Amino acid sequence: PSFHSAQWRHDVDLTGKRVAVLGTGASAIQFVPRIRQDAARVTVFQRSAPYVVPKLDRAYTDSHHAAFAKIPGFAAAMRGTIWET
Repeated sequence: PSFHSAQWRHDVDLTGKRVAVLGTGASAIQFVPRIRQDAARVTVFQRSAPYVVPKLDRAYTDSHHAAFAKIPGFAAAMRGTIWET
């Protein structure tokens, strides 16, 4: 079966199947890691590589929270730093 990710066929079991994905847009970035857990093989065909980098999320420490409470503008500066990276 073939289908567009916007009309995902939930009745199609991908377990143990060889799956081809055409394109690497935002949808593929979301569903490819998930379907590779079940599929025997996932091959992605792309015209050009997307510019996606890992998110460097981490929990704020107690020191961060203390600084947010005591230093005016510190939270805004942190958000700006995150936005810039």
